Amino acid sequence: METHSIARGSDGTYYLTCGQGIVKSSDGGHSWSLIPNFHHRTVGLVMVGGTLFASDEWSTGYYTASENDLTSWTTIPPPAGLASDQGAPYVDYDAAHHILYSSNFAGGTWRLRMP
Repeated sequence: METHSIARGSDGTYYLTCGQGIVKSSDGGHSWSLIPNFHHRTVGLVMVGGTLFASDEWSTGYYTASENDLTSWTTIPPPAGLASDQGAPYVDYDAAHHILYSSNFAGGTWRLRMP
């Protein structure tokens, strides 16, 4: 069983993770389209203050982008010591302290300090 997060943008657009990247819907979930230029398998997703954070359950892939420019994604370096197969199916972001938290498959809970 997989659990995929649904995030909601400031304009009401829904975002959902999938095996090909992230899909979005601007019509309440009736139709979905793949976000272009983002070709990473994702499972974890959170939107905070107009910024999307995504992660992969099967690798240490962490990514971020502004909802205002979803064509420009930044790869976030994984936590030191995290094995390459201990990805994060769940992520959350603490905006007050600039910390991305991740619950990693067989790898425990990690935190990444963001700039």
